[in-house]
Amino acid sequence: MKICFMIHHHTPLAQAANALALVNASLELKHHVNLGFIDSLAYHHGDVRAEVAVVETPLSNDMTFDALKFTQTVLAGFDVIWVLSLGPRESFLDNIQLLKLLAAHLRVINSPESLLCLHSKISLAGVEGIMKYPQSYISPDPEKLWGIVKESKAAWVVKPLTESFGRNVFKLMPGDSNIRPLLQAMTGHNGSRHCLLQRFLPEVANGEKRVLLAGGDIVGQYVRKATHTDHRGNVHQGAETALCELTSDERAACKRVAAYLIEQGVYFAGLDVAWPWLLEWNVVSPGGIVTIEKLGGVNLAKTVVEKVLSASEARKPQPAAAEKAAAPVAQKSTAARNSGF
Repeated sequence: MKICFMIHHHTPLAQAANALALVNASLELKHHVNLGFIDSLAYHHGDVRAEVAVVETPLSNDMTFDALKFTQTVLAGFDVIWVLSLGPRESFLDNIQLLKLLAAHLRVINSPESLLCLHSKISLAGVEGIMKYPQSYISPDPEKLWGIVKESKAAWVVKPLTESFGRNVFKLMPGDSNIRPLLQAMTGHNGSRHCLLQRFLPEVANGEKRVLLAGGDIVGQYVRKATHTDHRGNVHQGAETALCELTSDERAACKRVAAYLIEQGVYFAGLDVAWPWLLEWNVVSPGGIVTIEKLGGVNLAKTVVEKVLSASEARKPQPAAAEKAAAPVAQKSTAARNSGF
């Protein structure tokens, strides 16, 4: 199978843990493996293209992109495009639209629709029928958010909607004079950004479990606990980690979330759970494969690749449907050729 993993050229291979693990696992499974730069996606006279390099030997974290030969390549020749980065924020919507063109013909993991609609903390606001979600408010108005905090006399957390790695996550304690300025900063000082205000959960003190999902199945998990120096349970912010098990209730709830995500075209995801609460999900490039192995667990990369490819095979575009979806593109391409552009 021909797979192209899409990454960002500004992320060194040494920091692209998921890409390294999944690329090397795919090579072991005898797939034809390529790396492509998401920020090079382009449309050329009927074809979606990108700068792509063939990967013939395992990658290591001391390699650089200079060791690979990237050339402009028509992406329709691949069976699977696996997205591990969304590229610059400014070109996010453009990249999604280009991936949508590809999805009419081949498998895009995860689906463009899920990358568009689920790569935000807003998307979790509607999951309470599947798993409990903390009391939350989303607004660009700092005064309204300040009013909620002031009246409650409780601890809160404020977060950006699409950041990762625990960046700009602040705990707001009652009586702190910084709360209102922080809310103003998080909303851009002029209401230009939405942010998430969420009730602080005492259950987080017991740790957050990162649960990896592949092809609708739970494949592994570990627990992260904030240290005494920080309130954030994020590995990149120094949280302590350990292997763990899921309770029967946690497993059942995570399976419900996994089934929901599969219906949305999400084949690879990570859940952050502080039972009984679902805190976040990551539908782009969830960490965990490398962390679990470093903690003494098994290398899950091959299992992830096999389960993702198997589950997505059952939902791949059918030829008739793909031809019908591609018709407007083909017609536009023909008109462009006739016009001489």
